[in-house]
Amino acid sequence: MTEYKLFGGFMRPKRDEDDDDECGFCVAKPIQSTRITYDGPNLPCSGIHTCDTITIAIQKLDNLLCQLINCCNNQSTSTSTTTTVIPSTSTTSSSTSSTTSTSTSTTSSSSTTTTTTNRELSGLRLLWDDIGNIPVGDPNSISDWNTFFDLPINGNPFTSVVVTGNEINLIGGSGITLKEELFANAPSYTGNDNLLGIEDTTNCVTSVGLYAFFYCTNLIIANLPAITSIIDYAFYHCTSLTTINFPLVTSLGSSCFNSCVSITSARLDSITTLSEFTFSGCNSLTDIYLPIANRIETFAFQDCVALLTANFPLVTYTGDRAFKLCSVITEIRLDLSTHIGFECFGSCPQLTIVYIPSCTDLGGTVEDNSVFDNTIGNVFTLTVPVALMTCNAGAPDGDIQWLMDNNTVTIITV
Repeated sequence: MTEYKLFGGFMRPKRDEDDDDECGFCVAKPIQSTRITYDGPNLPCSGIHTCDTITIAIQKLDNLLCQLINCCNNQSTSTSTTTTVIPSTSTTSSSTSSTTSTSTSTTSSSSTTTTTTNRELSGLRLLWDDIGNIPVGDPNSISDWNTFFDLPINGNPFTSVVVTGNEINLIGGSGITLKEELFANAPSYTGNDNLLGIEDTTNCVTSVGLYAFFYCTNLIIANLPAITSIIDYAFYHCTSLTTINFPLVTSLGSSCFNSCVSITSARLDSITTLSEFTFSGCNSLTDIYLPIANRIETFAFQDCVALLTANFPLVTYTGDRAFKLCSVITEIRLDLSTHIGFECFGSCPQLTIVYIPSCTDLGGTVEDNSVFDNTIGNVFTLTVPVALMTCNAGAPDGDIQWLMDNNTVTIITV
């Protein structure tokens, strides 16, 4: 008969030096370790853990394992915790009745109930500086909110509203266009200083209309992940907005983010055309990601005075004054751009590297079109097609000639 001992979850043959009250592998001492006798071959280690006192005399290994498993199962079910999820403890009101369900489990020994708070509400969330400044008469009226958003004309109506402090949560809408001048305080266009944030957690908003957030100077958060189009001047002069991330937007209107002076980063994964004045005057912008953009229109980055570099490998057209007045930009790379517009890099005094190896039209004519206007005294590297070095009656394009006359230039031809 071989005698085994269970040590902190592992069984091995009992040794002479073993203390009956000591578990060889547990950090803490159990009351008693487990002694098992088995009339058979040496037993492999088991991953079952128990430190209760038990003596088992059995004939077959499968019976032994079954009994040990049952023992562990009884231990694991001796105590049960029931979690009850309830709404926020803040004062919350709703236009529709709600029911909180509580689940209770009966256990073999004792039962413990833990209460947690759930603040995650799904819907279109609007955060205001004060609930008294909302643009509807009754914050708890779903009818008032649907009228404000002009639903169902602009999408499927909301079905309920939850008010928590200064936050409005509109639930149940879908396919919604934020209509023209929605938060712009039209017709005065003075803007809405009371809206602090808008967050769509259920993808119910699909597009943003003309002037929708015009001059919302205290808007900090605009999280609208499902929108595919933004119309002209939608976020114009939203001076507190810091980040742009609209991964599904494929269409941008003119001046969408013009004069958003606090934006530091912008990501537009699905945009192919950057419209005129899109980021003009965004003087904190340092990080821009446009992975599939192929066209940059007039004034798109004008006066982006914090932008250090621009790298758009798929852009084939770059409009007039696109980077004008980018006062600290040092490097611009436009691998596929065949057209570089009038004054495109004008008044960029720190510019030292321009990579335009596909350009066939620099400034619109072969004359000086002020493409590099006010870039003076720099050590400059310019990469261009060889044809631009002889296109002006055998001489370089007029813009290249001006650059060479006013800077120390290394020309790389391809």
